[in-house]
Amino acid sequence: NYGNIGDVFNALCALASDEVAEADVNKETLAKYGLDTPYRSYSWVYNGTTRCTVYFSKADDNGNHYVYSVKENVKTGEKTTIGIGLVKGTAFPYLGYDIMDYMDTLLYTQYFDKLDGIEFTRKGKDYDISLSKNSEGTVESAKLNGKAVELRSAQNFFRGLLHCSILGEYEGTEKPEEIFNIKVTSNGKTTEMSFGRISSMNAYCLVDGKTQYIMDYALLETLVSGADKLIAGEKVEW
Repeated sequence: NYGNIGDVFNALCALASDEVAEADVNKETLAKYGLDTPYRSYSWVYNGTTRCTVYFSKADDNGNHYVYSVKENVKTGEKTTIGIGLVKGTAFPYLGYDIMDYMDTLLYTQYFDKLDGIEFTRKGKDYDISLSKNSEGTVESAKLNGKAVELRSAQNFFRGLLHCSILGEYEGTEKPEEIFNIKVTSNGKTTEMSFGRISSMNAYCLVDGKTQYIMDYALLETLVSGADKLIAGEKVEW
């Protein structure tokens, strides 16, 4: 939903710290303010050259958050890190709810109808979810490798993918072993995501063979579990 995303982006652009906590951003100061493992991060690219990322801590007892940001030249890799500041929760209320809370009525149903198809690879075998639509463009049925599957199960599997929110960019030097690969096609454009396991807590995601992210491993488990249930002909619940 463009309006919802637009509101979040406008609030990010207008965000200002109420006070500076630390001018120097390093491992010690990040840990001190709960930013070594950020509660949430928002990242966007403009002019095709500059990526901006804002990291938020969890709220403290007063409802305030600590934040810091990184500006990166995506071509040269040069980064500028802006110090840690305190932001009142009322200045950015979007942290008070899950960004996907509106999914059932907007993004979840509408975007699924805009899909052309989904392909995924699990344990070395390829699977294809084909979608049949009516004259109004609403998906009415789904098949996995030509065999009919419950439409709600296919939707819930896709919902698991939408919930794979990132914790930040992966800065490791090694690519974890691939557990799951998925390709999503919409309006003729395909996005490919490759997932692996980093630890018992974190997972890895490579998008279109370029940008690498860290995410919560529990979210990857949910996504993979949905795929396994589709393959077995079982219902995918949410």
